[in-house]
Amino acid sequence: MPLFGWFHQMRNRDSVLNALNGHFDHGRTEIKKILPKISFTISLQMRSKLLLLSQHYTFSLKLGMKQTSRAISWQDMRFRRSRY
Repeated sequence: MPLFGWFHQMRNRDSVLNALNGHFDHGRTEIKKILPKISFTISLQMRSKLLLLSQHYTFSLKLGMKQTSRAISWQDMRFRRSRY
């Protein structure tokens, strides 16, 4: 199932396309009716992208911290051995 099917609000994408097709067929565009639907759909897409990016960044940050702590502990052991 695609990601869009999970969000009920993403169904507005179809209504936006229908509204655009219907208005363009009549030769006039009612921007006041179309823009809120488009901006709502775009904002949902941006929110989902930002969520994925933040999860990726958090995972990378945690992974980096683990690797850094391992590197530090290895250097500490090396330093302790060289002192004695």
